Amino acid sequence: FESYPSPFIREHSFSNVITLIPDTLTSNDYAALSGIFRMLGHYLKNNLGVLEVKKVSEEYELADKNIIALGTLNENIYVSTLNSQLYYKFSMDGTTILPPENLDATEMPYESLGICQLIKTLESSDNELGYGILVVSGCSDQDVLNAASYLSSQEKIQTLYGNGYTATDTTLSCYRIKEDLTKKKIVIHSKLYGSKEFSLSQLTSKMLLVFLLLCTILLINKHRKRVVHEK
Repeated sequence: FESYPSPFIREHSFSNVITLIPDTLTSNDYAALSGIFRMLGHYLKNNLGVLEVKKVSEEYELADKNIIALGTLNENIYVSTLNSQLYYKFSMDGTTILPPENLDATEMPYESLGICQLIKTLESSDNELGYGILVVSGCSDQDVLNAASYLSSQEKIQTLYGNGYTATDTTLSCYRIKEDLTKKKIVIHSKLYGSKEFSLSQLTSKMLLVFLLLCTILLINKHRKRVVHEK
């Protein structure tokens, strides 16, 4: 997290970002999502770049994308496909989080814990730096919000290090995983996920969400320009 918001923002623009969210967003999900994007907006200097927001039941293509996956394992099926790559893994039913194997074997599964981890994918033909996956998840939507809260302000981001952390409403624990990408290949296929069928109400809610995110980013940029002009 020392280089965050890279790889999601490069050269002060969104860098082929796709955000995968649950089909039904709770108030905590909205708060988590808006906090993350409000902070990302502070790093933008223009409205260029590519940003997509998709519900997990919709069609989406992940090839050559920087991915932000938000939500619990049971509400965001894409998170479940990454479970084996997570340092803190979910139990099979997705209701608890298991302690890493290298920790005390007597430690019990966590019934309330937020997790956030950056996963680096292999470099592609058009991006030698590679792409990244940001997983913001937890046992409940409140746990998701607790994890996301550390990405919602510059002050909290500066407390992060390594490529992952766990969070509760009062605690933060960061960790670093050394990923050997020559042995542990994370493949993002050029494949469409999700159902081709989604209702008009789903489409409307998604458009509203994208509109709110864009408004937040535009207001931040407008405010920044006004402050610079006044100086």
